[in-house]
Amino acid sequence: MSGWPSLQEYNRALLNSSENLRISGLSDLRLELNNLGLPNALSGGFAYIYQLSYRGGKKALRLFHSVSQDRLPALQKAYTLLGTLRRTADALSDHLVEALWISDCLKVNGNLVPGVVMDWVQAPTLGTWLEQNYRNGEALNRLRYRLAQLQGALETQQVVHGDIQTGNLAVRSDGHILLLDYDGFQQAGSEYRSWEQGHIHFQHPDTFSTWTAGGAVGSGTAGAGPSGFVTGVELSRIQAIDRFPFIVIDLGLALLAAQPALFDQFCQGENIVFTADDFIDPRGSAALAALGTVQELEGARSAFLSICEGPASAVPSLRDFHEACGIHLTEAGQVRTGAVQFTVEKPWEGEKAGEQETVGRKRRNRAYRSVYPVYDGRNFPLGNSAPMGQKIELIGKVREVKYGFTKYGKPYAFVNFTDWKQDGIKLIFWSEDLEACRDRKPDVTWEGKWISAIGLVDEPYKSPKFSTLQYSITIHEPNQIRLISESEARRRLKKHSGIDMEDYDDEAEAEDEAEIATDPFLGRSPSFSSGISGNAAYGFSRSGSASTGTKKPSNAELLRQLSRPASPAAEQPATASSRQTGPQDVWPYNTLSKEPESKNHGCLWFVIGVIAVVLYIYLTGRH
Repeated sequence: MSGWPSLQEYNRALLNSSENLRISGLSDLRLELNNLGLPNALSGGFAYIYQLSYRGGKKALRLFHSVSQDRLPALQKAYTLLGTLRRTADALSDHLVEALWISDCLKVNGNLVPGVVMDWVQAPTLGTWLEQNYRNGEALNRLRYRLAQLQGALETQQVVHGDIQTGNLAVRSDGHILLLDYDGFQQAGSEYRSWEQGHIHFQHPDTFSTWTAGGAVGSGTAGAGPSGFVTGVELSRIQAIDRFPFIVIDLGLALLAAQPALFDQFCQGENIVFTADDFIDPRGSAALAALGTVQELEGARSAFLSICEGPASAVPSLRDFHEACGIHLTEAGQVRTGAVQFTVEKPWEGEKAGEQETVGRKRRNRAYRSVYPVYDGRNFPLGNSAPMGQKIELIGKVREVKYGFTKYGKPYAFVNFTDWKQDGIKLIFWSEDLEACRDRKPDVTWEGKWISAIGLVDEPYKSPKFSTLQYSITIHEPNQIRLISESEARRRLKKHSGIDMEDYDDEAEAEDEAEIATDPFLGRSPSFSSGISGNAAYGFSRSGSASTGTKKPSNAELLRQLSRPASPAAEQPATASSRQTGPQDVWPYNTLSKEPESKNHGCLWFVIGVIAVVLYIYLTGRH
């Protein structure tokens, strides 16, 4: 097999699952379809996930689409290790889901491809759970306690998961945590190899992608113990792959437990408060500055700054981190704070504080760092150029929200970025998705607003009535979607759009400087309280629909309004009821000129005065 099947090829094979699917021991196996009659594929790392129903319950089928062929033995070994730990590791086994590697799982185009069949987890991922529980400080702290237990159980077995993040942790109704996605599951032995980088919002800046422990051991930087485990610095570097994201999640939960109002400001759906930019530039981070405003977390903030700026080998376990920061959690969700057990130098508070702040601000002015490829909802590529079967971030201005009912009487919603009678891409909420996203159900107030949506591009639907090709992203969970400001949409799109970034350097820097100058978490003027534009999510109310009020302008917009002289006629913004159809509506980068008005009026009057004097002398001389 030269390459993996496409999404369409997998779907075609699964529609005839009775002949193509090779799974023994499951009776009356049935593939779940969506309301368009297509297999309902979800994105799971390097695999598509399908739901299978059988007489005894439900299973998840993982079919790979982008792993290298030389990794297949490592994948099979990972699932063998999983089975062993489920039988032998008491403290860890309760956090693991049964999964079986099948070498010849599905017949596609005459070839047999491997797959993984695992229990279907009836529990929300951490990202979805947080949407419903971020105001419950006690629940957040109980989860922190259980995360520390889980991380300790992994280290007791010297096992590395490899991709700890919100999408790979599920939280049951009783608060118990389940690990998902075992593709990177390995023991921290001398043959350890990191096959993937993991989620960028949960990685240490000193991360590595193809680092191999065995090679490092051979170079003399670490030694292998009698059991085959590596020791010393290399073991610490391997452990940091899981240790760092556990600390990131813990601190995010701790900050939300103390200040739940920060959820809408900093949580973008794929992160918990912090992003990769915060780790790269921790001293210029508004999120980490907010952490320092909570008295009991000041020590944790200082420690985390040092962790971000230090080597990966110095990242402690979550329990050691808690102990060093004087944090004591109980299973009931109670938090006690004690003495901080370390001292951190703070050079930014010394004589060069002003220089440090300037450097920090300059470093924050960088292009948007997306987890997935970014696409424009109004200029979505079609045909062979379409990213079908890929997980993407879609940015677009909503043209229309359309509700309807299936032939079975169930409601659905389409969110269109272009005329629905034309080729393009839309967001789909089926009835079960509308229920899952009940706090963020689309409605007409979304029209004319900008949104960011993350998800898998489904197989396109060909409309027989209009002869159009409609791609879609199905929204299953509320953390897949965020309303954003227009300026934030431009920031995210401009890297993808092909526009020379120099066109926006001056404007972006001015906005960035203005945002920082007035952000309350960076110690400036408290008179404005809107968030950093890169992290803000606008317009959602928690009562079940988007906010119908006027969008609060950003700090930069407020400053521009205050500094702009009064104009004869105020420009009227486009609304859902008065859409423009010209290029400005299609292309989102037309902006008002930011050039200041001329400051040379004094020179003009001086020149006029000189001319008047010369004319006077000339005329009086003639008499």
